[in-house]
Amino acid sequence: MSHNDLGPSRGGDSLPRMQETLLLCVATRPEGLLLEKRLGGTRGDVGGRPVALLRTGVGPVNAALAVARFAAVQPVRAVPV
Repeated sequence: MSHNDLGPSRGGDSLPRMQETLLLCVATRPEGLLLEKRLGGTRGDVGGRPVALLRTGVGPVNAALAVARFAAVQPVRAVPV
C-alpha cells in the first residue's frame, strides 16, 4: 500500500516525510493486552513501521481527546477505525 492510498501526506508531497506512526486505539487495558504483548509494550513496530497503542478511555469524547493529544506531539499516518 503506498502512502497515496491513505490520503495526502501532512504538508504536501513536496516536503520530506516524517516517520509517521500507525496509532491503534483501545478503550481499556483488557482490550489492548494482546496487542501490548505483540508490541512488547505500548510502542513497537509491525512490518518495519512504527506502531503505538493508545488507551483512550470509554466514549467518543475521551477517544477524540486522546488521539488529538497524541497527534499533537507525534506524526500519525493512520488511525484504524
